[in-house]
Amino acid sequence: MPKVELYINLQLCDLTGSEQIEVDYTSFDISKIGTRGGARSYSFNLPKTNRNKAVLENPEIVNNLSTLPYTRLPCRILVDGVDVQIRFAEIESAGSVYAVRVYGANSDLFVALNDVKLYDLDFSEYDHIWTMSNVVASRLNTEGYIYALIDYHSDSPNFACNNDSANLRIDYMPPSFFVNTILQKIFDVAGYTLENEVETDSENLIMPLHFSAVEAAPFIAEKYEGVLNIAASMEVPSIQGNVEYYAFDSVSSYTGNYYDFPYYLPNTNIRALRVEDNMQFKMSLSIDLTITDPVNLISILVRSYYSDGTLWFTANVPVAQNLSVGSHTITLDVTPVTIQPVQREVYYTVGFFNSGFAFGSSASYTVQNTSTITISEVVYLGNLLRYNQFLNVSAIMPDMTQTTFLKNYMLLFGLIPIVNEATNTVSLVKFNSVTSNLHLAYDWSGKLDYSEPHEVKFLLNDYGQNNYLKWSEDGDEPVPVDATGIIQINNRNLELEKDIVEMDFAATNANFRLNNLGTGDRIMPQIGIYKQSELTISKVPRLLQLTKKTAAEWDLSYLGMQYDDGNPSNSTGVADNIPVCHFIDINEPFNLGFGNNILANYYQAIAAIITRLKVVRELVRLNAADLSDIDFTRPVWIQKHEAYFYISSIKGFSYTENKSTIVELVKLNING
Repeated sequence: MPKVELYINLQLCDLTGSEQIEVDYTSFDISKIGTRGGARSYSFNLPKTNRNKAVLENPEIVNNLSTLPYTRLPCRILVDGVDVQIRFAEIESAGSVYAVRVYGANSDLFVALNDVKLYDLDFSEYDHIWTMSNVVASRLNTEGYIYALIDYHSDSPNFACNNDSANLRIDYMPPSFFVNTILQKIFDVAGYTLENEVETDSENLIMPLHFSAVEAAPFIAEKYEGVLNIAASMEVPSIQGNVEYYAFDSVSSYTGNYYDFPYYLPNTNIRALRVEDNMQFKMSLSIDLTITDPVNLISILVRSYYSDGTLWFTANVPVAQNLSVGSHTITLDVTPVTIQPVQREVYYTVGFFNSGFAFGSSASYTVQNTSTITISEVVYLGNLLRYNQFLNVSAIMPDMTQTTFLKNYMLLFGLIPIVNEATNTVSLVKFNSVTSNLHLAYDWSGKLDYSEPHEVKFLLNDYGQNNYLKWSEDGDEPVPVDATGIIQINNRNLELEKDIVEMDFAATNANFRLNNLGTGDRIMPQIGIYKQSELTISKVPRLLQLTKKTAAEWDLSYLGMQYDDGNPSNSTGVADNIPVCHFIDINEPFNLGFGNNILANYYQAIAAIITRLKVVRELVRLNAADLSDIDFTRPVWIQKHEAYFYISSIKGFSYTENKSTIVELVKLNING
């Protein structure tokens, strides 16, 4: 029997010696092209030996404070010294045995991302104010956000987006986000290096961010609520101007990173609390002050400044009188304050004031590091999507899991995900690449087990005579021509129609807009989230293709586009890098319709297979070395059939028993 070694948290575990370790492998199941899979997880029981108790930290003890049962643990399994590509383990239960589930390859990646939403990603480096200057400047962006030309009105043409001029109200034009930036962020956070065969194809793919319906409260509360401390006790020096500031140095009871510490105001050189959202909050102060000279009166001075250092708000509150030498705790609950920043942010400072006289001397007064400022009862007062307001990009992402986002990206380009846990690399590979790898094909001709005859399947219930690849529908919006693609199979034994791919994104219709200048017909995609200037309608997420144009290329006069926000002094002419976008435009070479571009460019190999489907089921004598680093993009050559095959699935490969494995091989229709 093979020697099996299990390591959890880098520690060798005891096994019973009778473990039956079997696993299924699949990366792209040809029977269900709308799914993506990987090595499945599987479970087995560990004996309750002293070694295993130590490794797992006695999880059967009810009062045990160990966090291991709630942690995904590093794991390795070696079979006769061969790493079987298991990377993580979870403790499922502890009773007479320890039930452990282990994961590896693609399955771990998709399990890890399945419950994590796009808005859980930190895009704070792209947070910004929705202003004319930022809208104009974004035209040059190739990552992060860009303000693309989209008609966001369900009742257009209207004053904001019309057919009579080249003026566009950018205060009704929310930003879009580059899809490649989202992809990169997902894998960076997950700890993987991304190798993407269609990175260039999707470099101009954008996702409009029009999701003001995403619940704001959790973001705002998480962002600000917490306890602020100073890192070390500090002396209050003798000063002029009657005020000395309490320095915010650290954050406790808080897991985010929105506080900017230390931050120095441009005009005052004082550390401060940064507030960048329209909100109301309560501030509670608890200041431990040690004094060596008596003081008659202490007031707390709360001031706030705009980001340019301009004083915006001040409040002077008496809090203590006739303080003797010694230690004192000064407390104050600041009346809930409402902030509506007109710039990027407001900075709050807290200081001491001594009845109009200079307060402090280098050794007389010390603020102890036990002092705290607590921010609580945060209430968000604004709309997440409003002109001249700070935009938290994460908060306006769609309510979509990262797994769903990845799945849709892979469906759009017909991709296979290949995860290499040894190098922490994820490769997104075009299925068409399989037929390009014939020179790298595995030769399994000598591995066939002839104890059972092979089986050939010609019919898969997941297909019909007419197989549709669709984008989602969004209410009663018209679906563009060629948004849907069709793969036809000449087999009357199948049902007449099947939907084999349905995206979680909707197709986007377009209309003629901004047509008074030049002679060409300009079309703009329409996503009607505004009606009579009110943001009222929720829409299904969209994807669009960006094409930057000059005024001449878009057939406008030399003046180009006129960006307008309702303030005549802000009107800006844009003559180059005009961020035009489309879903389908017959004049553009790259479109997002399955019937226009996608099927022809990314599904040829898949279509060739399923229109003349042959799935061969063979018994194959595989070993652990065969599967230790198997590459699903490499075909298999079988001399018996004189054909190349794609590995659709490997069923029940045993790492602990010497037996043949059922493999489903899909014939690559290269030469018929």
